[in-house]
Amino acid sequence: MMNNQVSLLAPAKINLNLNITGRRADGYHLLDSVVIFASLADHLTISIADKDSVSIRGAMMDGMMADLDHMDSSLHVARDMFRARTGWHQPLQIELKKNIPIAAGLGGGSSDAAAVLHGMAQLSGRDDDSQMDLSQMIDMALSIGADVPALMMSRQTTMLRMQGIGEVLTPLSDAEAKSLGILLVNPGISVSTAAVFQALRDQGFAPVPEQQLPLTGMNLAAQIARGNDMTSAAISLAPQIETTLSVLTQCSKENHGYGAAMSGSGATCFAIFPAVSQAEQARSNLPSLMPDDQFWCWAGGVIRRDQR
Repeated sequence: MMNNQVSLLAPAKINLNLNITGRRADGYHLLDSVVIFASLADHLTISIADKDSVSIRGAMMDGMMADLDHMDSSLHVARDMFRARTGWHQPLQIELKKNIPIAAGLGGGSSDAAAVLHGMAQLSGRDDDSQMDLSQMIDMALSIGADVPALMMSRQTTMLRMQGIGEVLTPLSDAEAKSLGILLVNPGISVSTAAVFQALRDQGFAPVPEQQLPLTGMNLAAQIARGNDMTSAAISLAPQIETTLSVLTQCSKENHGYGAAMSGSGATCFAIFPAVSQAEQARSNLPSLMPDDQFWCWAGGVIRRDQR
């Protein structure tokens, strides 16, 4: 029996590291990144309706709610992609409660798109259809954006490695990740991914070769120490990122964390801790460490299987 409504969580993606390993002839960059998925998530409700509608709500900082058209677009693109690939054209009401900052390096728009694909598969009954397997869903997701396939996998694993242009996905043992504490800080700015890549090219960045990684026994401190190749380019566009990283590095040291880095193309930065309580303690220290109060922050853990 087909459902009439589904509710889904679209979790934030955190790049523990991000290395650029090459560039294809078509201009797409080849990436290598270990990512985890946070319990910070957008909430989507998708319902069978008489006509299509999309509504977005959510209290965010003014400067980070400026890209509503992009968010609206990601929902439309995912909906229309599913229809084009499956021929299922049932009108839908899509309601999004936005909790993840926009254009902040946390994959919020991509996660929303992935959730729309999942929701439409459930509503159409295709999630139980052998003719639409995970590989087909991943292919559909990649047609929307490089981060969307990884976020499709957030329903299966808490930690994974993404390579290629985002289509090569390797789930990693998430035993170490289940109890992690995460502190996210954005200095109150949005950064364009395209602008960061352009700044990276202007700096003459040279790709680095891929590294071999263990699939179990992940050394989180070592993974964070691998760094994010986009950091210096992002800082050239938004110097506040450097200050944020400095503060989070101090928070990590004082609260026995694994380290701090920038996620994605920025501007959000993170520190990872063995426990959520340590992340929350570090968050309580932020007001005395940040130069002003124009920042967004969040502390919590990874998304649990029963939340997906």
